[in-house]
Amino acid sequence: MSWMSGCGKDTVQMIPTKFSYKEVRSTCGQTSFHGGIVLCEDCEARAERLYPQGWSDIPGDTCEHGNYIGTPGGYDYICGLCEMGEKI
Repeated sequence: MSWMSGCGKDTVQMIPTKFSYKEVRSTCGQTSFHGGIVLCEDCEARAERLYPQGWSDIPGDTCEHGNYIGTPGGYDYICGLCEMGEKI
């Protein structure tokens, strides 16, 4: 399973409105309102296990040092600590 395709389960995004929020039905793996990725609870739990360092836009876009290293299909950014073989 790729993060870009997701598992296909139905999910709900909460989109901000002027004074409240609006529920919008989405599919796991779909681009979110904010440009990231929508994940169902199962995929989010799996991502948290695989990427304990967290992520900015999609799982796997930050290294173990917490530095942004890019998204698939985009520019690559290099973490100097990773390049030097530093471990946490």
